[in-house]
Amino acid sequence: EMKEPGTYEAEWDANGMASGVYFYKLVAGSYRSTKKMLLTR
Repeated sequence: EMKEPGTYEAEWDANGMASGVYFYKLVAGSYRSTKKMLLTR
């Protein structure tokens, strides 16, 4: 999905997901970044 330059937020509905480490990736042009997040219940 292409977006105009600016500030954005993303929401992840983790209902039904198990506790653990999850990874997410941000791609913007030639920029790519993969980060991890920890979901604890």
